[in-house]
Amino acid sequence: MHQNETTTNTVRDIARYFGNDTQPSEKETLGQVILEILHAGKSLNRKAIAAR
Repeated sequence: MHQNETTTNTVRDIARYFGNDTQPSEKETLGQVILEILHAGKSLNRKAIAAR
C-alpha cells in the first residue's frame, strides 16, 4: 500500500513540475542565440541565427 502511495505522489510531483511554465519564451531564446553569436565575434544576420 505504501508503494502505491509513493508512486502516486511521484506522478503528481512530476506532472506539477512539467505543468509549470519553466520553458523560456521565444524572445528569451532568441536573445540567448543573439548573445552567443555576438560573443563569438560573428556578424548578426538571419543566416547566422538560422544556423543556430
